[in-house]
Amino acid sequence: MSENLENVKQKLKKHREEQDSPWKELIEKFLPEFMKFFFPKAYNTVDWTRPHEFLEQELHQIHPEGEIGKRVADKLVKVWTKKGKEKWWLIHIEIQGNREKKFEVRMYSYNYRAFDKYQRPVQSFVILTDNNKRWRPSSFSYGNKESGLELRFATVKLIDYKEEELEKMQSPFAMVVLAQLRANRTKNNKGQRYQEKLRLIRRLFEKNYDREYIIGLFKFIDWLMVLPKQLNKQLREETRKIVGEPMPYITSFEKIAKEEGRKEEGLNVVMRLLNKKFGVITKLMQSKIEALSIRKLEALAESLLDFNDVSDLERWLSQN
Repeated sequence: MSENLENVKQKLKKHREEQDSPWKELIEKFLPEFMKFFFPKAYNTVDWTRPHEFLEQELHQIHPEGEIGKRVADKLVKVWTKKGKEKWWLIHIEIQGNREKKFEVRMYSYNYRAFDKYQRPVQSFVILTDNNKRWRPSSFSYGNKESGLELRFATVKLIDYKEEELEKMQSPFAMVVLAQLRANRTKNNKGQRYQEKLRLIRRLFEKNYDREYIIGLFKFIDWLMVLPKQLNKQLREETRKIVGEPMPYITSFEKIAKEEGRKEEGLNVVMRLLNKKFGVITKLMQSKIEALSIRKLEALAESLLDFNDVSDLERWLSQN
């Protein structure tokens, strides 16, 4: 039983880790375009003719995941300035999906530790994807007039963008923002989400982006605007009509289908273990379990060994 649970935990963890990959991939593949769209002033200070370097391992060493938890995406990048051939500095990028009490402290900690390690200037940039209009972190400070410290970081709140203006923009990252805004708006309406997702995909091909952009954006939209299995199948058929046959971007759908399969497989194992331990689970509890997010499903897999009877499961579900 413990071996099955470990397999479930590993599969769910892998799926959860892959969930942030579209943001990471977009930044890695299209960093100049990302900076130009969201942070144009900083973009203009960088010499983009010289190769930039992502310091992924160094980022984890500066702040291990276990210490700070997992967010949507973060990046540390070495870039060269336009002033001076041998001058370089660091870009620290955070994509934050929800309000965090000590977010400003973490931003300072990242900035300081990166500076301490490389002895180079570090500029921090934040994209906030949440819907909280009031939460707009932009600095960290302490001290008084005689002695203290302040870190300022550039922050972009996606809800500040107007959709009608984004529609007119050619930048691929206008599509990224549109997808995020429409995903937020259709969170509780799958039928509306299907329609909005289909519109975005149609618009994606109307923009005549390069193939690499289309694949990256298509994958991002697919990841962000999750649909039930039946609607997803319907969307694939509609997308085939838009793209034609053969469908050159079908790999994105195939990847999503595989990810959904892994989630479904993990869910099936959890249900089998619960049924084995407690007997047949009621339909009401099963529906609650099926509705759990990836993170909650993983937490359930970790907790069920400690359950003594079905009341423990009911209590856990009521609290999650």
